[in-house]
Amino acid sequence: MKTDVKVENIMSAPVYVISSKESLSRARNLMLRYKVGRLVVVEDDVAVGVITRTDIAKALLQPEPMWRRRPVDNMLVKHAMSKRFIKVHPKTTIEEATILMVENNITGVPVVDGNNILGIVTLTDIVKYVSTLDIPVLVRDVMEDFVPTVNRHQSISRVVEKFETEGIDRVVVLEDNGHPVGIITKSNVALAELNELLKDISQGKEIKMVRKDSYGGQKKYRYIKEMSLTAEDIMRESLITVRDNEKVSEAAKLMIQERIRGLPVVNEKDELCGLLTEENIASTLLRRGEND
Repeated sequence: MKTDVKVENIMSAPVYVISSKESLSRARNLMLRYKVGRLVVVEDDVAVGVITRTDIAKALLQPEPMWRRRPVDNMLVKHAMSKRFIKVHPKTTIEEATILMVENNITGVPVVDGNNILGIVTLTDIVKYVSTLDIPVLVRDVMEDFVPTVNRHQSISRVVEKFETEGIDRVVVLEDNGHPVGIITKSNVALAELNELLKDISQGKEIKMVRKDSYGGQKKYRYIKEMSLTAEDIMRESLITVRDNEKVSEAAKLMIQERIRGLPVVNEKDELCGLLTEENIASTLLRRGEND
């Protein structure tokens, strides 16, 4: 039997809002200040949409030259926010909310009663709930077998291209020997120093090569080489992994503890074999409901 737990029991509050006429830099700063991944967008005190870290990344990294030339302070929330405003009632069950998010490929929905925004329920809230359960399902049973990867020396433009062409929001960064050393998400890109990042993507970064005139002599900058910003420049280096034979509930606890939304999965030989996301964990909850 499915649980009767309602979203009002697990939702996050308060809800942080922003005007559709505010800049993306303002939205980014609010997310950083309050450590949230989304803001409800309002017009005349009425909720009209949601903007997430991923929305910001998409807006700033789309290939149209007009976006690359436009300073982040001049880009408005209304240009990047999700136009579909999907919401749930506080009495909606966790399973119903999960299905809604999975089917619409979104990571959170506002909880609204009439015109009152009471909170927001996200996949992270659902993962937190799963971490309290004892579900006899292993990571290998629900993980993604395909793991998108890039070499640590590949350019950020190549990483962004991979995001768009493969419809993904994270890549594992590999060393030359194939060993995983980091991870990059669209959130990493969205919350970086965006003006500098976009400048580096389009113009490259200047590297000064040092050569001495003679042994023990004074250093002189003799060579200047333009190099593209690479994956290792913005990847999260403290790579956290999970074993494929670990319980999903334990992996959920690890995600909540480390404040991350995806875990590379390794086998007993420490070989990369999969990727576990919040969506995978949420699907475990739905599977549990179907089997009960």
